[in-house]
Amino acid sequence: MVSEGFEAEITGAVTENLDMTAGFTHYTATSAQGDFNPDRPRTQANLFASYRVPQLEPLTVGGGFNWQSHILERDVPGPQGDEKVEQGSYTLVNLFGRYAFTPDLSLQVNVRNLFDKKYYSYLDGYGVYGEPMNITSTLTYSF
Repeated sequence: MVSEGFEAEITGAVTENLDMTAGFTHYTATSAQGDFNPDRPRTQANLFASYRVPQLEPLTVGGGFNWQSHILERDVPGPQGDEKVEQGSYTLVNLFGRYAFTPDLSLQVNVRNLFDKKYYSYLDGYGVYGEPMNITSTLTYSF
């Protein structure tokens, strides 16, 4: 098997209140039989940011996206026999907001898959759908 690729990520404070992370990954993998792990995306990118709102100091908001390239067509067992399934490229958008009531008490709300994108999170012998849009909240108290 031969695998080649690269990964790059940059993280930092753009301003006093704005932090960002950006990443990009690409690889190829082949074996004597052809593509190796064709059920894995070959290219992925992400961009995330968080912003501490200066007019409302306890509030931090943010979000970003994850993108991945298509996954090659696979035979997946179905009720009428094997079916050809392919996962096209897709983007997932996520948001969050956090409010610090005190230095020890904060509430965070996360929205994952904001646009309720339908996608497979796994595609090898069978397809597993990824998480639909969902909202979670976490109340944290430190003592």
